[in-house]
Amino acid sequence: GKNNLSTMYDKISGSYDERYVDNQFGEIEKYLSAFVKQSKVLEVGCGTGKWLTSFSGTTVGLDLSYQMLIEAKRKNVQNLVVAKGENLP
Repeated sequence: GKNNLSTMYDKISGSYDERYVDNQFGEIEKYLSAFVKQSKVLEVGCGTGKWLTSFSGTTVGLDLSYQMLIEAKRKNVQNLVVAKGENLP
């Protein structure tokens, strides 16, 4: 359930970006380059906010893990919400 998943992500939040850097980030960066950097963006499941830092427009990051959002805040990502993606506030 939500508690188990959020607890797992809370535990790995500090090392998440380094842990997954080689797996998927290259493909995602290619995809994001097609967007206007000043777009309005809502990222559901934003985790550490790595992708939201690519945009200079208005961004909102939503994640069920509070600790992941703490990591996003350290990257100066604003407008962060703790919530489940399937139940948007």
